[in-house]
Amino acid sequence: MKVAFKTLVLQDQVPLKLFLFIDGLDEYDGDENEIAKLFQEVSKSANVKCCVSSRPHLVFQDAFANQPGLQLQNLTFSDIRQFIENRLGDDERMRRLSMIEPVEVPKLFEEIVTAASGVFLWVELVVASLLRGLGEHDQISDLQARLRALPKGLNDLYTHIILKIDETYQVEASRLFQLIDAATSPRDCDIKTVCPLTILAMSLAEDEDPDLALSKTVHFLDLKRINQRCDRMASRIRSRCGGLLEIQMGHKRKLHPRMNISYLHRTVKDYLNKKNTRDTLKGWISHRGEEIYSPSLAILKAYILQLKAKATFRVRIPENG
Repeated sequence: MKVAFKTLVLQDQVPLKLFLFIDGLDEYDGDENEIAKLFQEVSKSANVKCCVSSRPHLVFQDAFANQPGLQLQNLTFSDIRQFIENRLGDDERMRRLSMIEPVEVPKLFEEIVTAASGVFLWVELVVASLLRGLGEHDQISDLQARLRALPKGLNDLYTHIILKIDETYQVEASRLFQLIDAATSPRDCDIKTVCPLTILAMSLAEDEDPDLALSKTVHFLDLKRINQRCDRMASRIRSRCGGLLEIQMGHKRKLHPRMNISYLHRTVKDYLNKKNTRDTLKGWISHRGEEIYSPSLAILKAYILQLKAKATFRVRIPENG
């Protein structure tokens, strides 16, 4: 592949102007010196320009030291501070704490901005953790300790979040993560598309009655009960999944049964699909003596129930479902 790539970008027989945007050189699984050398060579071509990004690993800093560059955190510093002030500073509990700690609270905000290194996603997860702390009546020293205990790298932070999920909620969290994975990952079958789960479908898939799909009749759900189900499901997603799953609210403020459930970010999906993570999540279920969980069967149950509820409330059923 490397030979073919170099042949393409360095050839001069066919007129070709190529601009390559390469994100995350530091995520390369092989030798970092090798990938750095490759782009050093490629960028020497008069017909090729490269824009590459990486965390500040010494290999890449040395390789591209003489090339134009920028640090993301220098460009996003003010935006991240604004985000923190909007999400954390506008919280009523934080405002009350600011009156008690007028010096330490701004220092906490500045510490978050500095530790973020320009990564908005890290900030969002950290702010969510601090808001949970405020909900548990954390004082400023507690919030500072909470912040400093959080890992700086995303993958390490995801691991920290997973391991911090309350033991009481681990089985349910495992099922929720497996449901999202089954709904959004194409399998070796004839289904050519995937369809995210709506919050209503997630609620129906998670119903504890194994015979619900067969026992319920048409019109078994009215709008009031649908909304109650969705409200409960939204609360459980927030409390069980450590903020790694989210409801796609869009511009709407009010929860709606057709809103999709998704990963907070693509990197969350990648992390949860790692073998070690998948083994951990499945181990939560087997450790409790639960039967082997089939997310595909649970989704099938949800789609059947949606069909039965469709006469009462219009829900979107996947065309291939």
